[in-house]
Amino acid sequence: MSASKLNPRMARGLRIFGWMVFTLTVVGLLMYSLLGWQAARRWEGVQKMLDREGEPRKFTDLLPSRLPESQNYAAIRPLRMIAAIEDRDETLGEPGAKRKALVELTQGIERVGIYRSSAVLGQPSQWPGLAKELVSSGLLQELPLPGREPRAILNLLDETRTLLKELAAPAMSYADAQFVPSLRDRPLPPSLLLIPMPYHRPVMQACFALSLHGLAAADAGEYHAAVADACAVSLLAKACHQEPNMLCHLLAITWDTLAIELTWNIFRASPMPLTETDLHHLQKVLSGVNAAESYLQVVRGEMIISLNSFDIMAGDPATRRDFVDKVGTSGVTWVKSIEMVPDSYFILNKATLVEAEMEFLIRPYKAGGLASVLENDHRIQNYLDLSGTSALNLDRYFANAIIPSFHRLAGQTMKTEITLRQAVIACALERFFLAHQSYPASLEELKPVYLQDIPTDLMDGQPMRYSRRPEGRYILWSVGLDKQDDGGEIILEPGKRLAAKNFLLPDYQGDWTWQYSPVTATPMPVGDVPQTLVPVGP
Repeated sequence: MSASKLNPRMARGLRIFGWMVFTLTVVGLLMYSLLGWQAARRWEGVQKMLDREGEPRKFTDLLPSRLPESQNYAAIRPLRMIAAIEDRDETLGEPGAKRKALVELTQGIERVGIYRSSAVLGQPSQWPGLAKELVSSGLLQELPLPGREPRAILNLLDETRTLLKELAAPAMSYADAQFVPSLRDRPLPPSLLLIPMPYHRPVMQACFALSLHGLAAADAGEYHAAVADACAVSLLAKACHQEPNMLCHLLAITWDTLAIELTWNIFRASPMPLTETDLHHLQKVLSGVNAAESYLQVVRGEMIISLNSFDIMAGDPATRRDFVDKVGTSGVTWVKSIEMVPDSYFILNKATLVEAEMEFLIRPYKAGGLASVLENDHRIQNYLDLSGTSALNLDRYFANAIIPSFHRLAGQTMKTEITLRQAVIACALERFFLAHQSYPASLEELKPVYLQDIPTDLMDGQPMRYSRRPEGRYILWSVGLDKQDDGGEIILEPGKRLAAKNFLLPDYQGDWTWQYSPVTATPMPVGDVPQTLVPVGP
């Protein structure tokens, strides 16, 4: 075919192609403008909702007031200023040296956790295994005689970890704690995701070492020392609870669990030679922790942190790239083209995340506490199922990732808070025993001398269950996730191994107990396994 016959066709094709490009460009610009308009409109509505709900919009609004240093356990010499950073280097100066000293407390004892006790299962520490690990690490020269392991380990820690006594002894004089400088006094970076918290690992190591020392002290008969260790761990957890972000909350409930475990071990060998003063102070410290209230502040804090991050992401492309590189999100596929993502995408995700957190977390909590949050599992799953992978639901990308995590955290927090309340009741029961040489027939007998009010079971709002055992001890229990009172029984799916993590799984149907008899599990009838869609625990 000649070139003269092809040219008109080519010209016509080029004209059509040009119109297609023009049309697509116009449509793209219109869609971009429409998306921007929709994003601005959605966000304006969300802001009005937050104002109506009275929800805080500034991170500083969530921070507690400054605690006077005279009342602040975290202001004692070994801990004061561990939240400070000199010249942007966590290793420099006195704060860096103090953090290093706390980290060194666990050198050589890193693996002994696998032999520790489990208060939730009623299992004491496995001292032979602990001792073998310490011999392997070189801290113990030889294996102690059977039954002498706690004393040998206690002596080892007292000789090689003198800092532990400096941390534990003052804890008997304080009932509150807040890291110094407090978060209110630390300069906040433009990105709230990058708030420096250099004390996380040091305090984690200190709590681990203190709890091991306390376990050894309790089983060696040094009960006053064990109480001081438990108070120190609980106070450090309380300091962490005061900082409204998810990582702090996760660490705090982990340390709460260590303090609970230690308290259970102290009371395991009743009667123990403790004074009313010791028991009352331990009860006061444990009573001062409220993991449930901390959860709400954490949800609010993380929402504000997320909004701050979205505002940065919706800004200048270069700033956006610098931000994602700093926060370590480069592994996410779409982040590779982060500069090309329209601002409206982040504004829409910001609005959707707030709406989801209000719908599934904050409003339920304000209406009925953590129990109401946990009841949202099916609603959350339906929300996630409807989101799918459709391009029409790209505004749910971040909500889909965050909401299930906070729902699981609600289950972990609930278990911690309920067990904390059981520990407080246990302190009151031991004080009653000290005065009367027997435990009460009912918890009402503890009022008003040992408890002003009986702590409730957050799962159903009823007073915590209690029964005095024929052998002289007692059992406390919560109705657990299914809200059915099983009389303190632990009921598991057939074939499931008895493990602490099972108490938070959706197929767990028994109670959450505090008891000193060997814990056994009652098998669940095969046909009774529930089909909960979203687990509330790991």
